[in-house]
Amino acid sequence: MFNENLYSICQNDPEVQQALKALGSYDNPCFVLVCSKAKRQQLHSAFTYGATYAEMALTELIALAPNTQLLLVEGEYSEIKILVDATLEYLKENNQLTWMAVFRHNPIGQPSDTLRWNVTQLQQLIADNRLHSRIALNDYTDRQNWPGIKQYREYDQVEGNEQKRPSQTAEQPKAKPSLFSRMLSKIFSHAASTENEHEAPYLQQANALLTFPLNDELIEVAPFIYYLPAGDKLWHYVLTGENGDTLREQDLLLNLDHVLVALHAKQHAPAFFQRICCAVATSGFPEQSEIQDMLDCIFEGLSDKLLKTQESHQQKQGCYLRILDIFYHLLDQTPFNEAIYEQLVEDEDTACLNFETYKQRFIPPESVNDELNVRQEQAMTELLDDLESVHGLDYSILKRITRLRSETRNVCDPNLWQLQGNPNEGLLAAMMLAMDKHENVHDQHSQALLQLIDQHLLSAILDNISAELKPKSTLPKVVKVWLEQADLEAVNAKQIAVELSACLELENSHKQIQSAQPKYELLSSISDFHMLLATCYWRSLANPTSLTQRVIALFLALAPQVTLSNFAQFYCNRYNGFVTPRLQQDFYQSLQHYNVSEPDLFAFKVRYCQQYDMAEYLVLIAAYFQSEPAQRQYLEQGILRLRPICYQQFFADVWRMNPSYIFTSAHEYVDIFQEIHRHALRCDDEVFATHFTKEQLLCVDYVESIAKQYQLPIKLTAATRVMPRDTNFTVLRYQKDHLELLIDSPNRPFDRNEGFLNVLSVVILAPDVTDKAVFSLIDLPPLETRNEVITQSLTQYITGNITFSDYQHATKNYIDSKVYSLDIEGYNRDVGNILPIILTTQDAAKQLRLISILTSHPVRGKYVLNDICLELYLDKIFQAGHITLDERHAIRRKDLNDAARKELATLQKKTTKQLATLHGVGDAIC
Repeated sequence: MFNENLYSICQNDPEVQQALKALGSYDNPCFVLVCSKAKRQQLHSAFTYGATYAEMALTELIALAPNTQLLLVEGEYSEIKILVDATLEYLKENNQLTWMAVFRHNPIGQPSDTLRWNVTQLQQLIADNRLHSRIALNDYTDRQNWPGIKQYREYDQVEGNEQKRPSQTAEQPKAKPSLFSRMLSKIFSHAASTENEHEAPYLQQANALLTFPLNDELIEVAPFIYYLPAGDKLWHYVLTGENGDTLREQDLLLNLDHVLVALHAKQHAPAFFQRICCAVATSGFPEQSEIQDMLDCIFEGLSDKLLKTQESHQQKQGCYLRILDIFYHLLDQTPFNEAIYEQLVEDEDTACLNFETYKQRFIPPESVNDELNVRQEQAMTELLDDLESVHGLDYSILKRITRLRSETRNVCDPNLWQLQGNPNEGLLAAMMLAMDKHENVHDQHSQALLQLIDQHLLSAILDNISAELKPKSTLPKVVKVWLEQADLEAVNAKQIAVELSACLELENSHKQIQSAQPKYELLSSISDFHMLLATCYWRSLANPTSLTQRVIALFLALAPQVTLSNFAQFYCNRYNGFVTPRLQQDFYQSLQHYNVSEPDLFAFKVRYCQQYDMAEYLVLIAAYFQSEPAQRQYLEQGILRLRPICYQQFFADVWRMNPSYIFTSAHEYVDIFQEIHRHALRCDDEVFATHFTKEQLLCVDYVESIAKQYQLPIKLTAATRVMPRDTNFTVLRYQKDHLELLIDSPNRPFDRNEGFLNVLSVVILAPDVTDKAVFSLIDLPPLETRNEVITQSLTQYITGNITFSDYQHATKNYIDSKVYSLDIEGYNRDVGNILPIILTTQDAAKQLRLISILTSHPVRGKYVLNDICLELYLDKIFQAGHITLDERHAIRRKDLNDAARKELATLQKKTTKQLATLHGVGDAIC
């Protein structure tokens, strides 16, 4: 059934090409290719059936071949999944063999690529399932299950499927070829020239001199080196290491700086040129500076083959280092980037030089005067820039500072920094001063660093705090006086924190919620204050002052976790925690000077170990659980100041390890459902529309999106009325040649002169809907009242005081239950999650009632239940001792074996029946 020429058909189909051209730079529809024995009308009925379940609007199918159709669908992953599942179910019930390939278009790519991969996806699906109807789904928004696109890229390369982009005119600068075309070009050019390459003198020479077989990466770079000036001697040097001194004496290396790397590679080593273009992601011809910046990426494959190996290790290392010798001189002896330095000196898998040897080989000699050379000035500028971004701060900053200090003491002279009075300069100075203290260095540079820090620190702190106060607030005098005074003990830091907290502006996500730990704009990632706080820490390590001690004490009281993270970041890798046990020990020892409270330190360790140290995390769980009740409550003062995602997981893990434990934050379900319902609440027009049947309700939509058949003249009637409160919608009744205005908005009334609607949306009803039915709803409850009804009914239902039917009756018009999910887009993560509460609720009836709310949608509820049952099942097998806690958090549905899937299906079936009984529908699927 599959048409082998399907992609060619798509390319030549004007309807398909028009649909592709219509996609904007932010559009990401799913391409749905359907191959089926069903007739077109039957397919249309099937998709209509699926769209009804998914509550989606669809465009028309595009016929490509007798058995193949294309559909472009806008929607979230969950909607698409429901659509295709329901559509396939319909076709299977009608005994129609069908395959559906679904591929989400990523707007950063080309629609033609997505379509081609979609065709490949369908072809592979049919080949693997010739006798069975199946769906293949590739949706990058489904983070847990996305299979990626690697296989399609590889298929492009092997089959030569990459389509050429439209050629550019002679007047336009030539764009860099796409990644695929560059890789394809490499494959074909390499294949075409293989025979000649094996006859090339540089390869014959390599095969004679090397004790290991040539790899592709070395073959690529060989002609580049061989055809340099004096290239035969340079290539011999690369292969053997011989005559290096002669090369230097004759300036054969030094004279390479006039060679343009990209141009030379294009002329003599096309495959290597393609590799350069792939690594240097710019349009136009790669510049020397761009190649210098990306040299580690250009040589990634080569370094893997020559450094990460045990066979012929010394000879391979030597080859790689000598190739770098050549590129060091080609690039005018500009020091390599940080990645190559780490590769050669610090990475335990690849390091082959110590720092002194690296410095001698790849760093120009230090100037004899008291200035910085151009490279050092550039390195200092980059350091200062990186210190401004809170997301880029980690141990690598310390390593870079250490490396620069080892090159020259001049970098510690702030008079050479081109100062601009920014807080990053004070932070760099404080870090260098702390290093001086550690190395017992005290000179004129140390004094200059100290002066740079102290002369502006207090005023910068006061200015930054004052800039992040609530509107019309001023910095309390007691806070200013306390920061300026000399006596640290005069007033308790916690008292000052209370005063300051009351007037600090909160981040938007915290303005509408109550939290044990507010999030302040002052400490957000875009505030400069993170640099000032870190400056106080490092200045204190060098030599504490009353100011730095007061600031640290104040912010440990105000926001302990943010403050501790600010200090710890320089001891950690960005994604892997503390770099070494020694650095971890150094960090915790440094905190002894600041009187960090036991609950806050315990909470910090919980947060850290959840991510990076499971063994220590289990120790913390045991320590908490085995504590006396009073000690537990004391520790919870710190734990509950963590983000909900952290403390909920901790309490849930305590319960998993000790099932008798009562989940501390279980009472939060009311606040959590309020956040869920913030996304699920219906708007005024939707609430109004829910009171009518599908036959009575013709349209509820934005004014600008009204279907063409309803774009008719609007007429007032004698019965036209106005809503008693402000609304942003209008109610209309359809007649054959016009629309009757039944209910108008008081604050955005219909413009009678222009015949123009000023509201945001409309509700259009069928002609047979009576005035009485419409006007009986005119006193629409305001949002506040609807929220109160929802919260009250939900609390009564969860506590068992009303039935599910009572709850549904009270709330069904106000809540759009299709929004329910365990991962709602835009959900405020500073509010807790409902899942840990469901999992740890020991009252089985209450647990079922919680689940019943989230699974109440007749279609989408099934998918939410699948997710919940998976989590319940994983807890069950964990507590049975079949998996570890680490595995409990890592396992996904796709990781389950057949036996586990069968057990999970049994649990889902049992829970479905329980919910059906609770919902009052017998054994029906909820």
